[in-house]
Amino acid sequence: MADKIYTTISGDTWDSIAYKLFDDSKLYNSLLELNEEYSDVIVFKAGVKLKYQEIDSAKKANTNAPPWRR
Repeated sequence: MADKIYTTISGDTWDSIAYKLFDDSKLYNSLLELNEEYSDVIVFKAGVKLKYQEIDSAKKANTNAPPWRR
């Protein structure tokens, strides 16, 4: 699956970006995995290019499941 690019706006956070892209703020870990070089950033400045991949509905459904069921 090809990576897509999201360009941050000033004030973006991992969870707010996940909500914009996936309609679920809890899916920010998938962003972190693809963008480890920014793992120390809490609030982004404008213009940072982050990679992301589409998340299938099965993974979205599992966000409320306990870790051993994911």
